[in-house]
Amino acid sequence: MSPHGLPHRGARQGNGADAGARTELPVVDSLLSEFLTLLEAAQKELHERWNVQKDSGRHTDRA
Repeated sequence: MSPHGLPHRGARQGNGADAGARTELPVVDSLLSEFLTLLEAAQKELHERWNVQKDSGRHTDRA
């Protein structure tokens, strides 16, 4: 499992068929971690903007 709780591709097969993929996992984990960090920051920013608009009365919900 990665630090984010996602299973590694190589962890599913024990026959060594994807040994090359396992060597790439640290790079993939690093990129995934960076992506999730950026995504979290973007979500926080959007949440803050949403609240500012809601508090200022400029926001209208659309169905």
